[in-house]
Amino acid sequence: MRRRKLIIWVILVIFATLACERFAGGTQDPAPTSDLSPTPNFYLTSIFGTVVSNDASQTPTISATATTVGIEITQTIPPTDVIAATAAPSSTPAFAPSSTQGYESPPQNPTTTPDPNGGPFFRSAASVAAVYVSPAPIIDGNLGEWPIVGYTASSVVFGPGFYSGPADLTADFKIGWDATNLYIGVVVTDNLYVQNTSGAYLYLGDSLEIVLDASVSSDFYDTRMTFDDHQLGISPGLYSPGGSPQAYMWYPTSKRGLLPVVNIAVIGTPDGYILEAALPWSLFGVFPAVDQHLGFAFSVSDNDAMGLNDQQTMISNVSTRFYSNPTTWGDLILVLP
Repeated sequence: MRRRKLIIWVILVIFATLACERFAGGTQDPAPTSDLSPTPNFYLTSIFGTVVSNDASQTPTISATATTVGIEITQTIPPTDVIAATAAPSSTPAFAPSSTQGYESPPQNPTTTPDPNGGPFFRSAASVAAVYVSPAPIIDGNLGEWPIVGYTASSVVFGPGFYSGPADLTADFKIGWDATNLYIGVVVTDNLYVQNTSGAYLYLGDSLEIVLDASVSSDFYDTRMTFDDHQLGISPGLYSPGGSPQAYMWYPTSKRGLLPVVNIAVIGTPDGYILEAALPWSLFGVFPAVDQHLGFAFSVSDNDAMGLNDQQTMISNVSTRFYSNPTTWGDLILVLP
């Protein structure tokens, strides 16, 4: 009797085992991961896929098969914040500059607003008025066509021990403007012309210098030179007036270098030279307008040491001028005739 029960239990166990194996055979194996379509990763998509060589001569054809995946999304991942593109600056002047003719009417008053953390529009030191010119002066060294009041640079701002008086060095200059250029005409009295250098070192010989602050109010109290402050030198010529004159920008450093766009003409005289130049406003990032104020100082360097490169003396129209401190510069205002 016991043996019969044992046999019956063994048969029942065998039957149950076979039934379980048949039921398990109905489940699906996990789908294999393709080398071309690795397991997606929501943050680094397909970064873990197998690297496939890219033969430029062969374009692989991959047949995309739509497969319904039974995954229920229970949480929505918020999209990454999109940063709006910054609009292009609208710095185009009211009318485009012309390279073939002068303007018959000047630009209107500027509409720019000073920085609320800045200060006044103009410096209280010596003021110079640049007069609107139309047509533009011919850059040939002849100042007879300039119907403009002139100014004198006579304040010794460097090397007073080497300065012996007006016959040693003095300069009378005129300033004009239009929508394209700032114009300067200079008559320099210099008893000995010495200029042996060029480029960044032209200041070590007889030369001119202009410092210009393109935006006075925005950094009115800043004693350091910033991106809107410019220091530009002009050589009347190598070895003699008119011998390959050139202009060079020292500051800002992003614009440092020779300025072939500056049109310069020089005529030598028995007691010095006459220089005329057209400086494009684009060099200074300025869009000129009537009654606009700019920081400004005009200076002349002198070297009387033959055979040496030495900035011995400098005179300026601004007695307080120090090249690297814009708060010591004067004022330039753009006016009508």
